[in-house]
Amino acid sequence: MARAILIAGHGADHDKFLIDVARARDYLRRCAGIDDAVVIDAGHPPTGGFDRALRLALFDRPAEPLLLLYSGHGLKSGWSVGELAVFPYRRLAEWLDWRLGPVLLINDCCHSGAVIRHLENRPRLDRRVSAITACTAGMTAVAGLTARVFSAWKRGHDYEPRLRRRFFEWAAPLDRRGWLAALVFWIVSRSSLLLNRIAPGWHEDVFGAVVTYAETARTAGELRPPACNELRWGVHLDALFFPGDPSGP
Repeated sequence: MARAILIAGHGADHDKFLIDVARARDYLRRCAGIDDAVVIDAGHPPTGGFDRALRLALFDRPAEPLLLLYSGHGLKSGWSVGELAVFPYRRLAEWLDWRLGPVLLINDCCHSGAVIRHLENRPRLDRRVSAITACTAGMTAVAGLTARVFSAWKRGHDYEPRLRRRFFEWAAPLDRRGWLAALVFWIVSRSSLLLNRIAPGWHEDVFGAVVTYAETARTAGELRPPACNELRWGVHLDALFFPGDPSGP
């Protein structure tokens, strides 16, 4: 049977990280039939500390399919799991290399794409590990990746940022101040009920792209046009966590 490790990061916005973890747990139970989910709250680490808790969870039943979700703050070197504590991606890749079964990592944090370099340094991982990251190594992330992934899975689709990427690539050169995004956002929001009835999946993808674009344009400013920097790496393992039989191959 598939299982999950759900991690809420430390620091500001801790409540939002806990919401992502709760949303993940609810999806796994209600839709995928996966009750075996270990929750690690870096804001209130268990006895022995974060590293010990994650190591025990990762090395438990190493041959079974695993969903590993991190929602929190991130640096280029790893996850922020304490006031001055960082769990390094190098160590994460090393521990994943010890596992035998498939692992799907959702890394929902700033600089989340930095994990890919460390996964690539372990040649065996690309055959049994999948990574979905909120942004590249050098970018800050806008919230919402976790919700978008589960939305795609509910429809029985692998999560792909291609439609969002096309929107960003088309809009960014034309809209450095975000006015176009604001206009499209207004149109989509006004027609949201009709679009949701006609094509709920398409509506969610477009609406999510516009919201993310508008937020990035607002925070990035005129000198750095917004871009969609979500990444995928490794073999696709999404179907292990679709609604239905979660047992996997």
